[in-house]
Amino acid sequence: MIAHRRHWYYRLAGQSYAQPISFQASISARQVKDLLKRMLGVDPIEVWSR
Repeated sequence: MIAHRRHWYYRLAGQSYAQPISFQASISARQVKDLLKRMLGVDPIEVWSR
């Protein structure tokens, strides 16, 4: 099942706490990972939604 959400959380290597990120449109976890890689230059270790 692919979840499409507007509010996501991610954690990068070396971080203890998750960072929130939100979008105007609902997107999947794969899209979030791709956008974060382009924005930050690294893959997040974890991506999840609540």
